[in-house]
Amino acid sequence: MPYIERAHYSQLIELLRPLLIMLMCWAHIPFIYGYGSASLSEPQTLLGPFFRDVISRGAVPVLTVISGYLAYYSFNRKSYLRFVGDKTKRVFLPFVLWNLILLGLLWALFRYGGYVLNEEVVAIENRNDVLRAVLGINRLPINQPLYFLRDLFLISLFCPLFQLLARHYISALLFAMLCTGYALTTLTPHLFTYGVMYRSDMVLFFFIGFLFARSGFSLPQATPREVAAGLALLAVFCAATTLYLGATNPDIDLYLKGRTLFALGFLVLLPCFMSGLLAVRDSRCGRFLRAISPYSFIVFLSHFILIYGFFELQKRTGFSLDNRSPLLKQAIFVAIYSAACLCFGVLLKKTYLQLGSFSSLAWQAWRHGRQPG
Repeated sequence: MPYIERAHYSQLIELLRPLLIMLMCWAHIPFIYGYGSASLSEPQTLLGPFFRDVISRGAVPVLTVISGYLAYYSFNRKSYLRFVGDKTKRVFLPFVLWNLILLGLLWALFRYGGYVLNEEVVAIENRNDVLRAVLGINRLPINQPLYFLRDLFLISLFCPLFQLLARHYISALLFAMLCTGYALTTLTPHLFTYGVMYRSDMVLFFFIGFLFARSGFSLPQATPREVAAGLALLAVFCAATTLYLGATNPDIDLYLKGRTLFALGFLVLLPCFMSGLLAVRDSRCGRFLRAISPYSFIVFLSHFILIYGFFELQKRTGFSLDNRSPLLKQAIFVAIYSAACLCFGVLLKKTYLQLGSFSSLAWQAWRHGRQPG
């Protein structure tokens, strides 16, 4: 059986990253909601659950596996203190900063404009409330999707333990089984009554990626027919799951515990995804994914801010959309929302880079002007 060369992994991750980030954006599409608002008697109501509750749920597990895979090499190239410092700079500080940005924006709109876009802002009375909103202590942070960064940072601190456990297959297997059982029975890990993470299964997926790198496994390369079959299987599975959610409306805790099994299904199909990307890496689609990949992180950081903009736009224009809107109208909005998330992120990063370049030039000019003639 042919295998994907490991030399291609970094390029494939570059192509896969923007797709996964867009899935994360789809988990928070405004106006069209999840399976609690769906019914089989109204087929158009199923589009929301398909995007929010099904297809988007593969993003966090796959990104966590990739993070664990990359963390292994980063951890083994530098000292632990340098590794933690790098994770603090690249993961934890953006988490704090973008929660502060959203909190400051919402507070300013409430304080000076009278706009209440989030009821949590009204309840903030002291610094402890601010810390809870920013760090997400016993709750999601104010910029909710960024829990992923906080949890990822906390998990990465335990890389020395993962390194020890990954040395032997037995210890690795036992730990993976323990993590799987924990994920299927526990939603949110707590320590001394404090919720320290949001998703209990992220440890499992991070360790899978770490073990994958440590063991030197290679992904099998699927043929075009196998790629097509894998994508078709995913489509059928997602459609069937959407119908099941619409028909049964399961308890939210049961659904959240079962998403670990659902996520493992995405990981099984990872060779198909990677092989498909390998086949199109030099095509127009591949070039587009490569071009937008550097903006993926800022799209993820900023898309929740954009969602508040959509709600404010709805208030001002009277625009109406929900799960019962015509299916075509919902699909067009999903396309508009996806493009808006991407464009907003690109605009923010380009503006930041241009301001940084301008500031650097101004600083150099100022220093040059201070030098004696």
